[in-house]
Amino acid sequence: MEPAVNALLTTPEEVIKILDERPWLYFTFDFAHASGSGRDIVSSFLEIGNERMVNIHLSKGMNGFMHGPPSEDERVLPFLSELKEMNYEGQLTLEINDLVLPRELSYQEKIAFMKGQITWIKDSL
Repeated sequence: MEPAVNALLTTPEEVIKILDERPWLYFTFDFAHASGSGRDIVSSFLEIGNERMVNIHLSKGMNGFMHGPPSEDERVLPFLSELKEMNYEGQLTLEINDLVLPRELSYQEKIAFMKGQITWIKDSL
């Protein structure tokens, strides 16, 4: 994840250290922040494994652009393939900020948009 004043546990090594010290603790992985860091660390986070990763926030994240539609990020498909290979069974949360979309959407349009993203993810798995 990108280094920042309020950023905690930004490397897989930091997460593993905390998890090893606290066997009762689980974590949420944020794809946008990890992939938006400019470092190739996504796969390293996945190596922590299913046992401790119970939720994934999925969205586009690059060049300071956070929480866009995952279908617009070419790195998401390989990531989803890795999840499938590791038999990930935790939660997958779409973390999309509607303010980054090209125009304001009505309530019904937002529902249709989210359904489209869910279908795209299911088809990709």
